[in-house]
Amino acid sequence: LQGKANARITFSWLIESGLDSGEYLAFDVSTDGGTTWLEQARLRGNVDPEKVWANVSVELNGISSLKLRLRGKISSSSEDANVDMVKVMAW
Repeated sequence: LQGKANARITFSWLIESGLDSGEYLAFDVSTDGGTTWLEQARLRGNVDPEKVWANVSVELNGISSLKLRLRGKISSSSEDANVDMVKVMAW
C-alpha cells in the first residue's frame, strides 16, 4: 500500500455451468499479512448465475497491509471459473 490506508479492489469473474452444488470460487482479503483471511465474495455452482460475467468491488479502510487470494472447490478439471480485469487502487 506504500503508506496508504484505504484500498478498492475491483474485478470481473465468471463460473461456467459445469460447477455443481457445493462447488464455488471465493475471493478473500487479509489485512494482517496473511495471518487471517476474510471472505469478501463467492460464486456458487447451481446457485449463482453461471456463464455470466459479474463485477465485484470491495472497499477497505484503515488498513496497513493487503493480501488477496482466490480459492475454489471444483471437483473436475473440465469445470472452469474465470477472473479478469483485477485492479487495486490505494489512497
